[in-house]
Amino acid sequence: MLRELDIPPDWVAEGKLGPLQSWMGPDLTPEEARELQGTILFVFPKLEVDDVEIFDVPGVIEWLRLVHQRIPHLLYFLEPSPGAGALEGLVRTLVSPDVARERGPGIPLDGEAVARLATHLATAAVFSLEVGDDWRPILGRLLESVEQQHREAILAGVRGGLDPS
Repeated sequence: MLRELDIPPDWVAEGKLGPLQSWMGPDLTPEEARELQGTILFVFPKLEVDDVEIFDVPGVIEWLRLVHQRIPHLLYFLEPSPGAGALEGLVRTLVSPDVARERGPGIPLDGEAVARLATHLATAAVFSLEVGDDWRPILGRLLESVEQQHREAILAGVRGGLDPS
């Protein structure tokens, strides 16, 4: 069941998370977390402008960066299909502002961005394990649109983050 969360413009402008941090926080029971897994979609209806991609709206990338910093396992909850933009939104927060504004079939990932993405996904994988889920299919769905070479590097980084030995 998809849950669209309407993100108000004042949250974006003022860097607010409202109840998100507690709603998706560590106090959830494993059952509650699994019920929300892969169902959350952020929407910004009051910020949308015709012919302007939501990531080009001032403040949206910065807000996404903030929410990912405050809820490091956020990807566990976000709807994973490429069209939903969960991974794209995160990637745009991890690359330089110039690269984040690039358009096309995908955002170019350099080695540093791949490593940061792997670290972030490892946090979601750890959360998955803590609530009793298998992280592999969850992250696999998120990474479907990533080029194979980057996907392999990201998954290797996630595995390293899960078992640093």
